[in-house]
Amino acid sequence: MESINLVLKEYKLQVRIIENSDLTKIRNLKEGINLSGQTILDFRLIIRAGNGFSAQEDEIHFFKNIKPFILGRLQFFGELQKFELKWPKADVKTQKKYIRAALKKIDQHKNDNINFWRYVKNKQSQQDSLYFLRSTRQIGINCDMSHYIVDPEFSTSYDNLMAHFV
Repeated sequence: MESINLVLKEYKLQVRIIENSDLTKIRNLKEGINLSGQTILDFRLIIRAGNGFSAQEDEIHFFKNIKPFILGRLQFFGELQKFELKWPKADVKTQKKYIRAALKKIDQHKNDNINFWRYVKNKQSQQDSLYFLRSTRQIGINCDMSHYIVDPEFSTSYDNLMAHFV
């Protein structure tokens, strides 16, 4: 976990600068995407090299807290970039409609995963070994499992979904 914590510390310093910049500028969002993507790759290399976890608690902590923290920002920067690029240049009414549609999509995603959302919001931990250990094959109804199938060494059943709620 020492290597992971060092990478995380450096990431937090760099991402804070990006988050405090003008996030309506595409170049700043790209910096956030690149930084977050590279950090995820760094973590993958550390874990594949066997320098990741000495106990199940470390693995749960990583896949419940650390990876979703980074992956959530990667998704945030990507979604915000898409939002900015598709921003309607038309009248205010069209822009408000665009915002309402985006908010509705976010709300629908939460509702589709309401039980897990409550689990996270209430800071529960009794199911952590099912959700955040790679050896567990707990597949949820609405979970996007593509990342898990492609890279099971670096994914759990719920780490990607957790990133949506961080």
